[in-house]
Amino acid sequence: MLFAKCFVRLLNSDPSDFNGGTPITEDFFIENISGRHNEDLCHILLSDWEIQRSRKFMEDKEAMFQSCANGSRIAGLRRAAVTNAPISDAELLASMLGLSDSFEILVIGNECDRAKPFPDPYLKALQTLDISHKHAFVFRGLCFRDGSWDAGTGVRY
Repeated sequence: MLFAKCFVRLLNSDPSDFNGGTPITEDFFIENISGRHNEDLCHILLSDWEIQRSRKFMEDKEAMFQSCANGSRIAGLRRAAVTNAPISDAELLASMLGLSDSFEILVIGNECDRAKPFPDPYLKALQTLDISHKHAFVFRGLCFRDGSWDAGTGVRY
């Protein structure tokens, strides 16, 4: 849940300035942030902020995510992107975020027997990269409340 950690870290940097001073938790992230677009979050989640400030926050969050993704590349870790998005959308987003060269493979959910939240796309990534689940971990962008995405993979996140 890399996105959750980015949001939590950035929002909690000055907790008095957000959420009435109550620290942001992963549960809060799941209920209020997960699956929403940045521009929507500027108006919903950060509605008390000036729009330029909230957009800057979103840019900082994206930069933090990109830094983590690029750091894994520098460390020599094998990387796969797993998504249910159509391949054209996934490639466009990776390009826009400067992540096109950050992943060795791109696994598209509908190209597997079962798409996410089933484990099939993650298992395909492990198989394609020829690595064991014991030597893998997942940076998650969005959260599934039932945890079904990792059932059967044994992968840490």
